[in-house]
Amino acid sequence: MTFYIGASWFALLTSVVSCCIGLWNADLLLSEKGFYAISFLLSVFSAIAVKKNTRDAKLFDDENS
Repeated sequence: MTFYIGASWFALLTSVVSCCIGLWNADLLLSEKGFYAISFLLSVFSAIAVKKNTRDAKLFDDENS
């Protein structure tokens, strides 16, 4: 379990750093860079929310079975 958590944090940090570096080097307007940054952060939030809801639904089903 610890390896999975470490790998998940590594993947998250790597993707955030890669997005920041890519946006820093991109020849875009500041508003476009902000749009892409917020879109990325919202997609990360939605992935985490779906994972937590799936986990909670499974725990609820297991308790009521």
